[in-house]
Amino acid sequence: MKAVYSSCSFIAPLVEGPENSSATVLLEGELFQDVSTSETLDASSIPSLTKVTFDGTQRLRSSNYKVNGYLFPTFDVTFTVNNGKIALENFNDLDNAYISVEEVLHASGTIGDEKIDKDFPFKSRYKLK
Repeated sequence: MKAVYSSCSFIAPLVEGPENSSATVLLEGELFQDVSTSETLDASSIPSLTKVTFDGTQRLRSSNYKVNGYLFPTFDVTFTVNNGKIALENFNDLDNAYISVEEVLHASGTIGDEKIDKDFPFKSRYKLK
């Protein structure tokens, strides 16, 4: 997929700063993205505990991508997850429902002259309400 941003602005929440604060973000340039995913529902799943295993690959690349006027170095990065796990707990009772995610994201490729080849483990549990 090719996305072309031409003076594309939007309001984004700030990661750091006062609660509910935001800033305008301006995107420009071309961003190429290839995505492939597969999911398998665990046959032992029941309404109170649904388990899913997933694999996926996402490749992002660009040579002219700008954010707020800052030109990013040319990049070509592939993100891969193998055997990631999602659990949907208590979805038959939304007041007590949780989503659990466990995965190891592998990033490989280049950003400018720098080579990337690193794993990022992630595990979290979110309450739906």
